[in-house]
Amino acid sequence: MDLTFRKGLSLDFEAILELKKQVHNFHSSFRPDFYKYSESPIEKTEFENILKNESYHVFVVESKNNIYGYTITKVIGFENNPLIVNHKRLFIDDICVDPKYRKMGIGKFILKNLETICKSSGYSYLDLNVWNFNKKAIEFYRKNGMTETIIRMEKVIEK
Repeated sequence: MDLTFRKGLSLDFEAILELKKQVHNFHSSFRPDFYKYSESPIEKTEFENILKNESYHVFVVESKNNIYGYTITKVIGFENNPLIVNHKRLFIDDICVDPKYRKMGIGKFILKNLETICKSSGYSYLDLNVWNFNKKAIEFYRKNGMTETIIRMEKVIEK
C-alpha cells in the first residue's frame, strides 16, 4: 500500500469522525463510568477550531483518497519555568488506525512521521497518554520505542 502522511483538512472531517467513533466506543466500553456514549465524539465546529489553532496539528494517512488513520497532536512548550528545563514536546492527543488495516504498518508510519516532525521542529519529546486497559496500544507504543514516564492513579469514591 502506497501511503501518504499529510496535514488534515476540513474535508477530512467525516473520515476522522468515523475513526474517532471507534476510539470513543472502545474507551466507553471499558470505562462507562468515565465516558458517555456518543454518536458524534467530535463536532464539526470543534474540528474546525483545532485546524485553526496553531498549537494543534491534525495529520491523516491516506492511500488512493482513502483515510486509514489520523492523529491530532499538540505542541507543548516549557520556557522560563523555574523548575522545568526549557523544551518543546509534541503530545499525541488522539491517534487511530482503522481496525481493518491494523498490523499493516500504518501506526508505525504515523509515529515515524511524527518523529521526523519532532526532529525538524526541535521538539525534545513525542508523548501521549494511554489507558491501562488498552493493552494492544501499550504493546504497540513500546515496540516503537516509547516508555512509561508517568503513572496516573485513581481511587473511585463511593457516593
